[in-house]
Amino acid sequence: MYKRILVLMLCFTFTSLFMGCGSDLQKQINKLNSRIAELEQQLENQPKGTFYTLQEAFNNKLLLLDDIKSIAFYNNGGIYGNEEIMGVEYLPIPKSPSVLSESIKNTIIRDYENFINCQSTSHSSSATIYYLGSYNNCYAVKVNSCQDYNDVVTYVTIYGVLFIFPNTQQIVIYRNY
Repeated sequence: MYKRILVLMLCFTFTSLFMGCGSDLQKQINKLNSRIAELEQQLENQPKGTFYTLQEAFNNKLLLLDDIKSIAFYNNGGIYGNEEIMGVEYLPIPKSPSVLSESIKNTIIRDYENFINCQSTSHSSSATIYYLGSYNNCYAVKVNSCQDYNDVVTYVTIYGVLFIFPNTQQIVIYRNY
């Protein structure tokens, strides 16, 4: 009988301790879950890639001359301005993927808006991407978001390849980490 009472008392004591610690334990778990959610949000807002100009990407060997030619072909709407370097029979590297997934588009737009320090969140919903192909794990794009561009025809030459832009907006090369 004495042993039974002792066992019951020990069970009662451990149960009381556990239940008393349970609420503190639950508070700690809630704090940890809250901190994890905070860190996940911070991680979500971190850039997933880096932007380069066409010249920087070419100089850093992210793009080859054939890549530059293909991007110019898609940008200029054909060989216009590059007849000598491309020739009349020129065929660009096919876009692969042929279109960007919504996930990749959204990642590029979010990173671009962070890259240019876009302060407005209203632009994200109306931002658009003009996709010019994927080359060596890099995406050639023009992003319309947060900025106004002057309607001045702009010419850029990279290693003898001419790019013609109807305004001051330039192509950016996005490299995913």
